[in-house]
Amino acid sequence: MSCISVTNILLPGHRDWYTVPIGGIRTLGSPSEVIVMPLTATSRHIEWSVVDPGTTNATITNSILFMPQKGTAIVRANITQGSCGVDFILDISFTAEESTSPFAFIVEGEYNEQTGEWIAREYDEFGQPTDVIIPVDAVVERT
Repeated sequence: MSCISVTNILLPGHRDWYTVPIGGIRTLGSPSEVIVMPLTATSRHIEWSVVDPGTTNATITNSILFMPQKGTAIVRANITQGSCGVDFILDISFTAEESTSPFAFIVEGEYNEQTGEWIAREYDEFGQPTDVIIPVDAVVERT
């Protein structure tokens, strides 16, 4: 069996993809935004990890980057190529900064591995936490 090694990972060209609002999330590895080249590569699965969180305290859970603090984090995309050769590694800078968007972002929360949902913790006017479940198929639209 012949191996076709990964030669590149194509990422979105727009700045917004690399900028996350403080306390916000970015879904990594979406097939519509991240493309493994060549398309016929034997290994195409990307393992995402934070190699340098900087001041952001960034974490990744199930390909979702969470950046609770302002700053820059280095995220690694790694494709293990096994018998095809050396692993393909790409390091990417993401910046967490103040949002100018009118949308609310997760300030605090946790990922439920059993359901695939994020549980966002919001606070009412009395400072009491309320949990909001964000379903796996949730879509946020900008208008």
